Amino acid sequence: MTIARPPRLLVVIAQSPFDPASGAARSTLDTARLLARRGWTVHCIASTATESGAPCPVGGAVSGAMPHRLRRDGIDFELWPAAREGWATVAGAAMSDSLVRQLRAAEPTVLLTFGGSATEARWRALATAAGVHTVFAVHNEAYLHPDTPATGRAAVREGHLLLAPSEYLARQYREICGAQVAVLPPPLDWASVRAPRREAVFTVFVNPEPAKGLMFVVRLFDELARRRPDIPLLVVESRGRAEHLFAAARRGGIDLAAHAGLFVSPALPTPAEVLANARLLVMPSVWEEPAGRLACEAMVNGVVPLVGPRGGLPEMVGDAIAPLPLPAGLTMATRAPVDAPQVATWREAIEHYYDNEAAWQAASDRCRAYAARHYDEASLAERYDVLFRALLH
Repeated sequence: MTIARPPRLLVVIAQSPFDPASGAARSTLDTARLLARRGWTVHCIASTATESGAPCPVGGAVSGAMPHRLRRDGIDFELWPAAREGWATVAGAAMSDSLVRQLRAAEPTVLLTFGGSATEARWRALATAAGVHTVFAVHNEAYLHPDTPATGRAAVREGHLLLAPSEYLARQYREICGAQVAVLPPPLDWASVRAPRREAVFTVFVNPEPAKGLMFVVRLFDELARRRPDIPLLVVESRGRAEHLFAAARRGGIDLAAHAGLFVSPALPTPAEVLANARLLVMPSVWEEPAGRLACEAMVNGVVPLVGPRGGLPEMVGDAIAPLPLPAGLTMATRAPVDAPQVATWREAIEHYYDNEAAWQAASDRCRAYAARHYDEASLAERYDVLFRALLH
């Protein structure tokens, strides 16, 4: 009797899959985890580079000739030491050689990857030459921008299946380059997302950088801290740091450091830790957020995400919570905090959810229920499994 071999997933990415500051890396890792739990044999080739440049908690070295090898969550990892800048020169050839060995070793196989550099294009070409189907994950609109290097713009026109986390993002690729795009919600590993113990205390803002709404939040948190010092506020660092927050405030004549109820946390390794003490999450993203997986992770925990109307964020929260307006003039070019009247709707919503416990609890319950329907781990694993297995037939 012939026993069918389990399908094999090869993951090859230029950065660490354990980079807590990268939504793309975290989505790639969680996709691999979901498929491993569905019986796939999964091998991941990656570097140790992080977007922030900080050492990663797993395989964090940035120098050395040999990879860090480990097995975790049913996945075999080889992590090649490299920094974000110059990773292709340092580790690109070794990672390509490793991919060739893996392509020769097993079938059936699907390659999961993203990235638009020449080295990453070579990985996809190697897979195609070996008869392997590629799923190219698109996590933003970068491959569509005219100023993106030619290899990046060409990446989404190679004929591979593109995978997007929202209909909003998929629509951009279909309309502009006519690509075949599948849509699945962001994969969530509930073990790293759901906090085992929670205390609904803080209004939380993560990653203080302009794209995430820094110039809006500076004014919002200043207004809240002055009017309602009883509402505790927390800013969690990621790519954006505390110095960016305070520097942005100073440009508007605001001294955020004077507010005793405003706290700053260094970057935290898991969403569960970020959300463990959150009551509300504010996400006034200025750019067209492709999806916003942190909003999904908040709802899993019953944290109420207050999101803006741009990009894929409204799609992520669905009918659980209505998006709040942002000033039309708030753009990536905005270099000073917005005016106080422009944050009034958000401030009033936050005050409402602290003053009216029943209203907050009802919103929290809606968010949990929405997450259970749309981001349940078992259902997501089945949907990803069906999509990836279809490529093998």
